[in-house]
Amino acid sequence: MMADKPLQLVPKLRFPEFRDGGEWNTRKFRDVVSRGKETVDPQKSSDIPNLIELENIESKTGRIPSIDEPKNQISLKSRFQAGDVLFGKLGPYLQKFARPDSHGVCTSEVWVPRSKAVSSAFLLYLVQTKRFVQLANISSGSRMPRAEWNYLANADFAIPHPDEQWKIADFLGSLDDLIAAKGRKLEALRQHKQGLMQQLFPQAGETVPRLRFPDFRDGPRWDFLTLASASDVNPSNDGLPELFIYIDRESVKSSMLIERKEVTRGAAPSRAQRLLSRKDIILQTVRPYQRNNFFFDISDGYKYVASSSYAQIRAHECPEFLYQLLHTDSFVNSVLARCTGSNYPVFNPSLLASIRVALPRIPEQKKIADCLSSLDDLIAAEDQKLEALRQHKQGLMPQMFPDLEMK
Repeated sequence: MMADKPLQLVPKLRFPEFRDGGEWNTRKFRDVVSRGKETVDPQKSSDIPNLIELENIESKTGRIPSIDEPKNQISLKSRFQAGDVLFGKLGPYLQKFARPDSHGVCTSEVWVPRSKAVSSAFLLYLVQTKRFVQLANISSGSRMPRAEWNYLANADFAIPHPDEQWKIADFLGSLDDLIAAKGRKLEALRQHKQGLMQQLFPQAGETVPRLRFPDFRDGPRWDFLTLASASDVNPSNDGLPELFIYIDRESVKSSMLIERKEVTRGAAPSRAQRLLSRKDIILQTVRPYQRNNFFFDISDGYKYVASSSYAQIRAHECPEFLYQLLHTDSFVNSVLARCTGSNYPVFNPSLLASIRVALPRIPEQKKIADCLSSLDDLIAAEDQKLEALRQHKQGLMPQMFPDLEMK
């Protein structure tokens, strides 16, 4: 029998001009990048132009610190230049990357590797590969993974010829540019809707909106009622079904249901309490300023139960309008005023019933709801396109970089 032919260190997906280019080379990480640490004196304000912290690692240029920010409270930093690759070294930020277009400094939780044997453009994608992320995650034994240089430095990575590096980086860079453009379009739509809502709902202390549809410009003033007068807050139920879809806080993102967890009543967590009826609204009780609520309009034969980390609201009339109203600044501010905790604001759902809301007549409610729901549909469609692009890139990456485990 002939021995199995060893697998070559080549990517599954390769540009035509490099298909006969042979294997990629194996290099130690320390041979292609350096640690790139330049300490900064936090007492010198001139040393702090743009500042990138762990929380805003995906931003373009970071933020400009306040002039009054105490410099002695800022942790040790490293300098970066335009075009450098920055990535988070801690926990969930290990897969967060940035390539700023101006110079600045970053905190000690952000790493700025310096390219040696690879281009900085290619390095941006090398540190996004499955191999790098896995190595970074296991480089520390703590509960919160932390990328450690001494561990990564001795790891092997597959590196192609500089021409192929450039081609890969150029292609993936173009895809990132498209993703960024879609992201900006999505954000513009969200800002447009938010601005429109400011006009379509009365401001604090007012009884009519500043922008009104022609049919209602001479209509009556809006009525002020408690939320309990317009809806049932946390309605009771006769008990949970034997099998249901459970909605917890991780199940909803950008007001869309992104995860379905089918559970039995016996295995359900104690928080599974809100048995939903069609067109119920669930309102997050933690960090309500995020407005990550959900309008339940699903009829697929399953029963759905939401976590008690949501408040459940069942409108008496026009639930579509009430759902939009719950996202207005005036309502969110009323909720925040009833929250406890500053860094992690939480409110008791029972307090919602006493909040006063402004309501027009039903025909005007429906008109406003139709307008804003159409915008929501457009936003959701753009969000799905953006997610499809991200998934496309995520699917391409493992095929464009060879797996060292195959060697």
